[in-house]
Amino acid sequence: MAAGKAACSSPAATSLSPAAITLPSANGRSIDDVSLAGADLLHDESVDGWKEWFRKAGQKAPEPLRGTIFQDFNMLATAVIAGHGVALCPVEVFRREIERGDLLVLSGVATAENHGYYVISNSWAKKPVRRFIDWFMTECGSGA
Repeated sequence: MAAGKAACSSPAATSLSPAAITLPSANGRSIDDVSLAGADLLHDESVDGWKEWFRKAGQKAPEPLRGTIFQDFNMLATAVIAGHGVALCPVEVFRREIERGDLLVLSGVATAENHGYYVISNSWAKKPVRRFIDWFMTECGSGA
């Protein structure tokens, strides 16, 4: 029988926040003053993430919600890093880019807080598998 452990399930690890290199519509104003409704929005698989973000931020979402929809997260990430728009990104995934200043977190409003990563293995897993799971759980900050 398979057993599962939550890994990286804390909101800080899995929540999505708007991130971009530049926000051309800012025109010198602070990020807090900018409505992301006028930005070039990039979407991961659907527009649902941005709809949730606008709702949580208390902003009116543009209708229709436009922007490129990427079916592959790696392509979305490449587009954001290349400066093609603003995307909802997992902050922990882009920690290095944010620390270097390559990406900016534009808002503290986050979505997908109830999502997480899980490790599932057999209870009789071999020692290398158990070591990997222990390492992975430690890396995610959940403890093993």
